[in-house]
Amino acid sequence: MIAPVDFWANLHLHSVFSDGVWTPEELAEKAKAEGYRALALTDHDTVAGCERMKAAAEKEGLDWIFGCEFATRIPHDIHVTAYDFDPEYPAMKAFMDSLAQSITCQTKKVFELARENGETFGTSWQDVLDNNPGISWFCHEQIRQAFEKMGLIKRCDYPAWFDKNVKAQRRLFPKPFEPLPLDALVKLIHEAGGIAIFAHPMRNIYHVEEILATGIDGIEVWHPEQKQPEAEMSLRVALEKGLYISGGSDHSGPLGGCYDFLPSIEEKLKSRLFIPAHCCGTTKEFFGEIKNRKINR
Repeated sequence: MIAPVDFWANLHLHSVFSDGVWTPEELAEKAKAEGYRALALTDHDTVAGCERMKAAAEKEGLDWIFGCEFATRIPHDIHVTAYDFDPEYPAMKAFMDSLAQSITCQTKKVFELARENGETFGTSWQDVLDNNPGISWFCHEQIRQAFEKMGLIKRCDYPAWFDKNVKAQRRLFPKPFEPLPLDALVKLIHEAGGIAIFAHPMRNIYHVEEILATGIDGIEVWHPEQKQPEAEMSLRVALEKGLYISGGSDHSGPLGGCYDFLPSIEEKLKSRLFIPAHCCGTTKEFFGEIKNRKINR
């Protein structure tokens, strides 16, 4: 992977408020220990953890920017990280509420099926809710958190439970609300005052002209799943087009938290989520451009 001299900011992180493992406070502490000086929480479809992330970042002496990650399937299966938008903008708030209700509805149905099969250790959906205060976006991670808090399962044993009770079952219960097409999503982010970054492009970078026509403002370059040719093309396009340049570790590496599910150091090193610490993100210059809304190149 191509890399700048220094990764100043990690702008793609997930917490317990969506499908992450760490609390915002734990993320901020671990990000500082890894060497980052700025970060953004980009939970899926929700900003419920952002105020806590802001407070945690300030406590750790880190710079910070407000963020969220959205998915779209039209015209391609693409993710967008949105930064510095108003979550109370009525259309945006309604959109995020619908997304949260949609995945929560699906997750509850999956949980109830597992419960019917005697696989929830005698717990109810209310137990899941009670053990996830302040959370409105429920996926399998919130089920795991409830089980762990109640002392019903060890973290390293959870993947087997997930494979048996969730992995294939989600497709039995389609979500009642579908994502917006990319052009409509970008338009909504802009209307809410934010900027839209083309997240982890990977092979979708070869559709870049079509994607940029939607009004995308930037590209995530340094991400664990980007292969070197894709990262190089992402950086070249962003520089040529005068776009914002982002990056972050997502679910990989120490900040992803997934190492805790693996039983040994050997398994961690073999995991597709293994990356060296502090190897993804973006530079101080590029972070400043995003935060200040001014490209200096």
